[in-house]
Amino acid sequence: MTCKQEFDLPSVSSVDLQSLPDERSKTVYSLMQRNHQDHAVLSEPRLIFHNHVPHMLGSAYLLGYPSEKLVKMYHNDCSPLKSLNDIHIRTGITQDNWRQFLGKKKYTAAYTTFFDQELANAQNDWRSVVNEYLFSSPQPLINGFVGGLGHPLIHLAYGYEFSNPQIAAEALSLGCTDRDPIHVYLDTPYPDTSTYKTTSAEEILRRVHTDARFSNLFSIPGYINVSITFAHAEHALLEHWNAWDIVDPVEQFRDVVDVAGLLFIESRNEDDEYDFLLAHLLTVGHALRVLLPSFPGSYRLGVVRQFWLFVLYLYVAQLRPEIGDGGDVREVELRGRDWGWVYERCLEEGFGEDVHVIKVVRALRMLEEWKNETDGWCLRAAVSFVEGFRGWTGFGAGGGGYCG
Repeated sequence: MTCKQEFDLPSVSSVDLQSLPDERSKTVYSLMQRNHQDHAVLSEPRLIFHNHVPHMLGSAYLLGYPSEKLVKMYHNDCSPLKSLNDIHIRTGITQDNWRQFLGKKKYTAAYTTFFDQELANAQNDWRSVVNEYLFSSPQPLINGFVGGLGHPLIHLAYGYEFSNPQIAAEALSLGCTDRDPIHVYLDTPYPDTSTYKTTSAEEILRRVHTDARFSNLFSIPGYINVSITFAHAEHALLEHWNAWDIVDPVEQFRDVVDVAGLLFIESRNEDDEYDFLLAHLLTVGHALRVLLPSFPGSYRLGVVRQFWLFVLYLYVAQLRPEIGDGGDVREVELRGRDWGWVYERCLEEGFGEDVHVIKVVRALRMLEEWKNETDGWCLRAAVSFVEGFRGWTGFGAGGGGYCG
């Protein structure tokens, strides 16, 4: 890795809902606070599923959903969530022992209680406290934040976008309970085992696609394949991970998010279903675009390398689909349809109530703006997605095979 350039990204805009007087803003803020007070950030079965309410409310708000629609979506999204009244461990985490319970999901509410108080004590400087917990040595918590399909990062991004310390506290809780084991490759310098070098993430994925060392590990996609990959093909995976030569971190990070968008859009099957896990490559990339400007400069490159390993292991877990050139999307005829049309489509009954659908739409719009795109590929991709979407695929072995 021969990175010589500064890793500087402009900050994205944020919304302070609490200070806005309009009905929609007050409604969203109230619902976010109610969710924080009433529901755990993890839910059944076995506390592997995630509370998406802040993502749903935040995305729908930014796409222009009216107040009554937001309230309806809130009640629908809350029905499967775990009530905090059903969580037995609500306290016990302290500044002295918080690291002792990492990875133990039964402490989900206790971690949230602890971080709530820590951020409240900081008042207007709560982001500095978040950074203290994320980046404190040894073994910085941030190094495992792609755990649970990247939900700690996604959740934290919504906390930052909406200037909400309670959502940030939930994100820190998720980062503690969903900590990804790949932190071991980042906590201390890991040997460079690469046999080639390239600045192109897409080239590496194409090499992974044809690498026979990943063949015959599993026959169906699913999150459970991640652990199988590390158990039986760790050396091969890390070889490709280390092959990425980062010389222009801003451009190369954007390229990874770009290829993530391509992988997702091309995952559409004959039943017009899209790969659920690959959608998270795009939405986690979006989250990082929000978060990285707020992270200490010395940690940004490591966070992007963590994201890159996340992309690689999910690509393998989802059976290494062939990577096209995006030509099908370029052939989509817009016929006057713009982003406003895409948002209106999301508002239709029963469609835009899927939180992952509207998060994908937001991520594609972000990518277009980030790339300063002129050919309309991201808009065409979004039009194709919302026009053709009929459901999700790629789950594999049911609820035990992924973290929704």
